[in-house]
Amino acid sequence: MSFYSQYELVRLICHGGAKTFEAKQLASNRVVFLHLFDEDPAVRDSLLEKVSFLVTNPPASGLLPILDVVRSSESPYVVTEVLDPFTNLEDWVEAQYREIDQADRSRWREQIDSRLSTGDEEGALDVARDALAEHPEDNDLRQAEQALDRLCRGRKLCAEGSEEEGLALLSQAHRIDEANQHVRRALTACLLDAAEKVIDSHWGAADQHVQEALRLDPSHERAQALLERIGHKREEFICWCLTQAHRLQGQGDRAGAIAVVEQGLASYSTDQRLLDLKASLRKKPEPSRGRPSSKIPGKVDSLRRRVEELKDKLEPKLSQLAAYLRDRLAPACSPASAGASGLAPAGAGGHPHHPHRDGCRAGDLGSGFPAAARGRGCSADLSRDRPSRPSRSNHHH
Repeated sequence: MSFYSQYELVRLICHGGAKTFEAKQLASNRVVFLHLFDEDPAVRDSLLEKVSFLVTNPPASGLLPILDVVRSSESPYVVTEVLDPFTNLEDWVEAQYREIDQADRSRWREQIDSRLSTGDEEGALDVARDALAEHPEDNDLRQAEQALDRLCRGRKLCAEGSEEEGLALLSQAHRIDEANQHVRRALTACLLDAAEKVIDSHWGAADQHVQEALRLDPSHERAQALLERIGHKREEFICWCLTQAHRLQGQGDRAGAIAVVEQGLASYSTDQRLLDLKASLRKKPEPSRGRPSSKIPGKVDSLRRRVEELKDKLEPKLSQLAAYLRDRLAPACSPASAGASGLAPAGAGGHPHHPHRDGCRAGDLGSGFPAAARGRGCSADLSRDRPSRPSRSNHHH
């Protein structure tokens, strides 16, 4: 049936793959657009196929302004409502296709998000792969599929104890799809699990994991609690480094002190105390001006060894001197002189009582003599507070 029996053509709107006319429907006097297809079969069939697809697969809004499609072999045509804006039928059909395609992709993403919301990461990955097969040119779906693939593999490695490899895959997943909140939360949780696992044995590594988790979620309560625990260990480590460095510096080992400070800075490169101490150690030491040198401990040891050597050499001479004094002072230790000097009275048997029968007490030779010499001295009391001993001439009288 010819369209002339139903429509009156008013004016030509445009000419392309199809001629578009403003027309009036005779039965209702309604103004419509009538699109008369080109006579070229290739162009006509392709465009007509797309229009037919739109009829069976309307956009998400469900409002498709196609009133009639006539596939007459003589003059096929399509009737639509008045379209505004409108350039030509081909452009309008492509716009409808894009809308339908976008709605379809959105449905795929909703399915992926739905699976992730229930924790079904493997199921979300399967949906993403199906969506990518239908829309291979969609970069967003491709990123989602790649991120979910690394998420699943990373989770599995972390669960098996391979935290380093697992966290590397999870970090890749986050970089691929930074907008994916599920991937972000998964990475944060795995970082904190790894930190808590080594906090007592390798707290430096635990600190790195916690810091990375806080970059992902600065207000994460679990991360903040772990950071507080690590802070105590961090302070202990820095104080240990400072103490050891000062000790080595005091011993004159500046290189060793710098090595300890650099060990601390390897873990905490921004700690001002370590930085200040390193700068101080790096400075060229000023020449000493009457103050003790850093080499004093070594000199003291050398002097101590020298004193011991001199003592060994003087010991025999001091022993000879003690023997000489014992012989010279022996007359003063006789019974007569003992009585005259007010020493203790004789004990039983009429013999004088001497505290040390072999001579003077060691202490009476003065504290300057070695113990070996003092032990062989006279027992006579030579202290300053005793009465002076009678002279030799009076003793004979």
